[in-house]
Amino acid sequence: MGRAVVVGIALISFLSFLGISLSFPPVLTIDDILILLFLFLVLLLIDSFPLRTKHAMISLQSFILIAVFLSYGIVVETLMGLLSLLIVLTVRRKMSWYRFFLIQSMIIWKSLLAAAVYYILYPFYSALNIFDVPLIALLGYVVTGFVTNHLFLSMIRRFYDRLPYPLTWNNLKWDVYSTLLSFPLGLLLYSVHHSVGFTGILLVAVPILFVTYVFRLYHDLYLAHGQLKALNDLTTRFTAQLDLEHTLAEICKGMKSMVNVDAFLLFLKDEKDELVLVHHDGECSLFSSIYSPSHIIKNEPVKADDLIRQVAQDGRVYVDEKKSKVVVPMIWDHQTVGVICLAARRTFRFTDRDVTLIQILASQAAIALQNAQRFTQSERRSKMDELTGLYNYRTFDSMIHRMVRESEKESKPLSLLILDIDYFKQVNDRFGHLVGNDVLKHVAQIIQSNVRKGDIVSRYGGEEFTVLLPDTDQEEAVEIAERIRSAIQKLPLKVHQSLKGKGEMMIQVTASIGIATYPTCADSTMSLIRHADRAMYLGAKQSGRNKVSCYQ
Repeated sequence: MGRAVVVGIALISFLSFLGISLSFPPVLTIDDILILLFLFLVLLLIDSFPLRTKHAMISLQSFILIAVFLSYGIVVETLMGLLSLLIVLTVRRKMSWYRFFLIQSMIIWKSLLAAAVYYILYPFYSALNIFDVPLIALLGYVVTGFVTNHLFLSMIRRFYDRLPYPLTWNNLKWDVYSTLLSFPLGLLLYSVHHSVGFTGILLVAVPILFVTYVFRLYHDLYLAHGQLKALNDLTTRFTAQLDLEHTLAEICKGMKSMVNVDAFLLFLKDEKDELVLVHHDGECSLFSSIYSPSHIIKNEPVKADDLIRQVAQDGRVYVDEKKSKVVVPMIWDHQTVGVICLAARRTFRFTDRDVTLIQILASQAAIALQNAQRFTQSERRSKMDELTGLYNYRTFDSMIHRMVRESEKESKPLSLLILDIDYFKQVNDRFGHLVGNDVLKHVAQIIQSNVRKGDIVSRYGGEEFTVLLPDTDQEEAVEIAERIRSAIQKLPLKVHQSLKGKGEMMIQVTASIGIATYPTCADSTMSLIRHADRAMYLGAKQSGRNKVSCYQ
């Protein structure tokens, strides 16, 4: 819905209301004006502290408007509704002017249509009344106001906000409850106004206002208690997860359950202290003003933009109230470890309480993520050889048993290479163990760069390495082994000193490789390892080294 359309609708609405006001001008005395000012004050107070539920805000303002309509007519009732909304929204400053004009237009047409139904029904059902008010006509007024109100809201959400507004019971029930309660209260207020006067209004309006305020306090305490309990449950769920991916998913799920958000981004610092996107969920296009959604669509590790980096650097929360965006740092041990970004489609969605909850959740998320990262690092270290960065023997032993079972189940071959560096003891004796470590890392890199994706390279122990080749027969395994052997021979290692003194020199090493294939020449995991080891020692080492040998 364009701005010109909004202005046109507002202009037509206000001109229509002006025409009716001039046609049926209200006649008010000084006492009437004083009573209306008091009722207007009560209306403002009721509007100032509505009961906020998960789906809507409940307000009993309708009982004031019903009494005003019955006492002073449609013009005064509509004008009071418009002025109260203007003052409340001006104080809150949480609505765009175009949306404000749409809401004001909605109030005008809701009031005019409801009044039209009342005056149409009045002559036919005037006999059935209470407090001299025709109940059927008043019921028609209330029902018409309720229906038109939600129809207009649905149209505004659909055509202006581009958001769905299904007219379901969950969306309507709280307004139904407040309308049902306002109906008898409005009749009561009208009755005491005409029978007792201003004193009667005080006797009805003030207790209702007091009870509403007390109930609001109770509701806030109840809501705070529920949020604290939910926060405690979420914290337990956060810290119970040690897997990083599951922790990220739980944080996202927890944020969305505590605060109504439509998009979620989570950045963590990498080894270079750069913020990198590690998790996203929802309509990421909502972040277009602070982060390019094209980065997210590529599904690649991408760095944070300037605003997000600034939040991480300052350690302060960024809130865009109008566009409903929150960027909050995750701080652990006085250091920022990541940043969470939240966004909602609806403008002015996040309250101060929501922002406080988000900050608390972000702090708990930082602790949970640190625990998960430490666990992941510890688990990775337990699987890897620290010197070469390859899998260690423990991981190799676990993987070969699993891969043999899979090979048997799928009837596919599995080949194993066992590689031993030739004359490695002489390298250590001549150049020292530091150079020996460099040789091990050098050979590990060559092996890793000459195998396929999906092949498993491990350090078996000492100067021995293993390569698991899934879905690979003996002939193909020989080709891979020859490629590795040749690469090791052709790529010497430059060292800068030996045990005898300083000086740059080249070390050329070779390797002997044994091959065994399951199930061709092995019928179990142990026989596969034993036969590959035998092929390496007897077939390659004892026949001259720097060779590839298959178990026969």
